[in-house]
Amino acid sequence: MQLPYEMNRNDPLITTLESAIKKNGITPIVKGSEGATVMTFFQKYKIPAISFGVGPDMAHQTDEYVEINALVKGAEVIFDFVKMF
Repeated sequence: MQLPYEMNRNDPLITTLESAIKKNGITPIVKGSEGATVMTFFQKYKIPAISFGVGPDMAHQTDEYVEINALVKGAEVIFDFVKMF
């Protein structure tokens, strides 16, 4: 069974990702993970984990897609996150 995953809102992983997202002109939405992701397996061992998505909110739906420009923007966010962290 996979339980929801939530971290302290002020954890540096979260605040740094939030800053990287804002730097790329996106308004971040910060919330705990409600779905089944590999992050939940880290929780058992107290390993902090974060995730973020790009594009429309279509995860795990029929005809799921993401546009190329959203993937590029996501890569830019990851690049900035790594540099900032």
